[in-house]
Amino acid sequence: MWKLVYFRHTRETYEDGLETIRLIKKLDIDFIRFFSLTPYGELARKLGEYGTMVENDLSKFQGNEIVFVPHSMTKEQLEKLISTAYTEYYFRARFIFKRLKSLLRGSP
Repeated sequence: MWKLVYFRHTRETYEDGLETIRLIKKLDIDFIRFFSLTPYGELARKLGEYGTMVENDLSKFQGNEIVFVPHSMTKEQLEKLISTAYTEYYFRARFIFKRLKSLLRGSP
């Protein structure tokens, strides 16, 4: 099962993001991707009251780069949050054992 998680709420704090990670680690998901909010068009123009667009190059609006930072955290905190999410999710013993078991059975 795949799951996409966006750290995107305009009022979400770094601590809220850590709580989201803690809750996600309890789920039985095979693969997960973490993203920050990437606003487009009219939404991007209205977000000034919630945060700052740090990138306007549309080629970077693919979800892999941070282009919007909410006022509730810094760009560095958002980067650390996404990095922490990947590390804490994929380096859990439960996930590693599940993947090893799957590989030994010949399943993807």
